[in-house]
Amino acid sequence: MAKWNQESVIRGALRRAFARSPAVLNVKYKTRRESPRYKKDGSLSKQKKVEYQCAICKQWYGSNDVAVDHIEPVIPVNGVRSSWDMFMERLFCDEKNLQLVCSYKKKKFELHDKPSCHYLKTQEERLARGISSDSLE
Repeated sequence: MAKWNQESVIRGALRRAFARSPAVLNVKYKTRRESPRYKKDGSLSKQKKVEYQCAICKQWYGSNDVAVDHIEPVIPVNGVRSSWDMFMERLFCDEKNLQLVCSYKKKKFELHDKPSCHYLKTQEERLARGISSDSLE
């Protein structure tokens, strides 16, 4: 059985709450486009196709393949542990510190010939903190 880590559980709950914040929703709204969606029989569907543009690679992705990411990471790359107040301040930041990036799963690497921008950015931050990439698996 996995060890219970109370701090990790609380951080996860706060991040899930942040994902529903107005700042995140505004960033997603600003980077979206709608286009006609067609059914298999060629007729026009009532719902439009919604896509979002990655701020890094500028490609368009569906809603399941994007994430709103902090430009300046919530956990500082210098490795200094911050207080709960600092964590909250950095997490619930202004829209200026947020960007929408592609974040597709590893299974889709073959389709795109490269890892997602979110994965690459996270790897860079982990390396800056001295965390091995093996811990991501």
